[in-house]
This record gives sequence, structure tokens and C-alpha cells, in this order.
Amino acid sequence: MSFGEEDMANEIGMDNGIFGETLDSNQLKSINTLGLAYVGDAVYELFVRIRLCKERGCTNSTMHKQAVRRVNAAAQARAGELLMSRLTDEEKDVCRRGRNTDYHSKPKNVSHADYAAATGFETLFGWLWMTGRQERAYELFRFLWDHEPRDGGPAQMKGAGDGT
Repeated sequence: MSFGEEDMANEIGMDNGIFGETLDSNQLKSINTLGLAYVGDAVYELFVRIRLCKERGCTNSTMHKQAVRRVNAAAQARAGELLMSRLTDEEKDVCRRGRNTDYHSKPKNVSHADYAAATGFETLFGWLWMTGRQERAYELFRFLWDHEPRDGGPAQMKGAGDGT
């Protein structure tokens, strides 16, 4: 029996909400944008790590390197660009809100533009997760995974290894 998409949904708790309850709009307003980005970064990295675990023959070291190549500001900025045409107007607004948020520090080795775009990307994933739209978050992740270059993905572009 292979570990398929439905199994992955069950594994990460999308079937029964094991990661917590869905927030209503008033509760969601109490979480600042950087809080949503913080959750979104974790959600996206969890998706990446689970998908990498499915890869046969991957060592721990290989999985870690592949995760770092995908979960960094430059890669997430480019992933956000790739997703933009697939997003609803509401999702685009969430990305814009995250991109335009005022953050007080950023890693030295990442451009301001990439960091802002990555924050928007992470905010979207956090917002989707916290509003109970885990299936939508995973749908967007699957699209990115299926459309990245097989030579390592968007993180191989300029700025690979930048953190958010």
C-alpha cells in the first residue's frame, strides 16, 4: 500500500483538526500579521518535510538540504509569484497584507523585496491554516511541488539558503 495524497491529509491532521480549532474572524483579528506568517512558515515547512519523507532513498542529510532549498525567503518569494494567478481576491489581499507588514529585522543575506514577498507567502499559509482551510493550503502546496523544476526548485535561484 502506497502513501498517497489522502494518507498525507490524514497524517498532517487535515481530516480531524488535530492542530487546533478554526478561528472565527474576531479571533483571527487578534493575531497580528507576523503571527500568521510565523504559523504559515511552519505549515509550509511541515508540508515540505512530509513530502520529502515520502521520497524513497533519501537520507536525513538529503532531506534537510532539500527542505532548506525550499523553505527560505528567496524560494518562498518565487513560490508566491507562481501562485498569484491561482489565488482568490481574498487570498491576494492576505498576501498583500503580509507583504506590506512592518517587520523590524530581516536576515542580512536576503533582499528587502524577497523578504517582504516571503512574508506575504507565509501569511497566506498561516491564514489558510488558522481559518480552517487546510485543504486549500495543501492544494496550493501540491501545485508548487508539482510545478517546481526537478533540479531542486525555486530555491536554486539567486538567494538560496536565505532564512525567514
